[in-house]
Amino acid sequence: MELIPVIDILDNRIVHAHLGLRKSYRPLVSCLSSTSNPIDVVHGLLSFYPFRTFYIADINSILKKGNNNVIIKKIIRTFEGKKFWLDNGACYVNQAVSWIRDFNQSIVVGSESQKNLKFLSSLKKIFFNNVILSLDFDSKNKFMGPKKILKTHSIWPEKIILMTLSRVGSDQGPDLEKIRDLMKISDRNKVYAAGGIRSLRDLNILRDLNVSGSLLATALHNGNFTSRAIKDFSSK
Repeated sequence: MELIPVIDILDNRIVHAHLGLRKSYRPLVSCLSSTSNPIDVVHGLLSFYPFRTFYIADINSILKKGNNNVIIKKIIRTFEGKKFWLDNGACYVNQAVSWIRDFNQSIVVGSESQKNLKFLSSLKKIFFNNVILSLDFDSKNKFMGPKKILKTHSIWPEKIILMTLSRVGSDQGPDLEKIRDLMKISDRNKVYAAGGIRSLRDLNILRDLNVSGSLLATALHNGNFTSRAIKDFSSK
């Protein structure tokens, strides 16, 4: 199971995401970096463990209050050879095409940013291997986005993130009920869990469910994991 650090960027700084309440996000305080500068934090994460893939959420872009394109491009150039999944609230094809073509990276299609199924369907046809669908649930566990996305499995790309915002930055653990339900209907998809992961016990439970990957943030920066524990887990 792949472990993927999450980088939430707001106003060119990495912030600590908590329960999806984006207006209250504050600059990250981490045991892995002395600053919230994105370059410093990624260096700290890679000093801790050689992660292959990073998830970047451009909070400004998602909120339609500017973007963090300059620092994101700098991250990609600085850490050449790493894979980056970008969630920037894209809902139009031209927003995603340049990212995929210019950087050969993947775009995350967040259900919360979609008005209908057109964007996801069109993008999947053009860039199947570079499209990831995030099924987003808000702080009240309500699905965010057109409900048809949940039912129209034919337009789902290979990789699916189950994003439970009510668990993000919390100490509640992953939403195992939703993950189990998704696994039952997505035998052809790779499912990635996001939100609430606290410990090796959580990771082991997810692996036993055949989850393909886990997105991590708070637990890494709070020191819940040791480097050795992550290495041992990833080597199994």
